[in-house]
Amino acid sequence: ASHFRRSAKATALLNSEQKKLKLAEHKIIRDNETRWSSVYFMLERFLEQHKAIYNVLSDLKSDLAFPSLSDLKDLAMLRDYLKPFQEVTTVMSSEKNVTASSVIYLVTELMRHATDFSVLHEDKYKVTAAVAASMRVSMLERGFPSYASNKILLLATILDPRYKTAGLPNDEAVQAAKGELFRKASLLDDSNDGIDEAVVEL
Repeated sequence: ASHFRRSAKATALLNSEQKKLKLAEHKIIRDNETRWSSVYFMLERFLEQHKAIYNVLSDLKSDLAFPSLSDLKDLAMLRDYLKPFQEVTTVMSSEKNVTASSVIYLVTELMRHATDFSVLHEDKYKVTAAVAASMRVSMLERGFPSYASNKILLLATILDPRYKTAGLPNDEAVQAAKGELFRKASLLDDSNDGIDEAVVEL
C-alpha cells in the first residue's frame, strides 16, 4: 500500500490495470494495527486487486515480493476468519443498532469462532489458526467471558425475545439470569405475581 501511495507512476499503472481487468477502481488500503476490522478490509481489498497489483509490480520490475498462490489462499482464509470480527465491530460501533442484549451473544460467538478455527484448521492453515489462537488468548485476557456474569447484560439478554436463554453461553449463565430476574421480581409489588410463570417458560 505504501509503495502505491509514494509512486504516482505505480498508481497510474494500477488504475490502468484495473480498467483492463474490469476491477473496481479502489485504492489499496493500509491496515491499522490496533483494529482487526482494519486488517480485514486491507486483506479484502488486496485480494480483490491482487491481479492488477501483480501486473503493475511486473511492469515496474519491482523487487517487492508478491505472495505465491499458496500464500493467497492463506490470506483468503485469514480474511474469511476475520470477517465475523469486522461484522461485530460494525454492529457494536453503531449507536442505532447496538443493544445491551446483544453483547453476551456476540462475544460468545466470537470466542466460539476463534476456538473452533484454531482447532479445526491448525494443520491446513497454520498461520490463520495461530492468529485465531492468539486472538482467543487476547479475548480471555481482556475479560470477554466475564460479560456472561454481568447482571445487567444477563437480564437484557434473557428478556430480549430474539435471544432469551439461547443467547446465553451455558447453563450457568441461564441459571444466573433467571435468578437475577426472580430477585428483581421479588422487589416488585403483587401486581407482578405472574412473573414466575413467565420466567419458567424462558
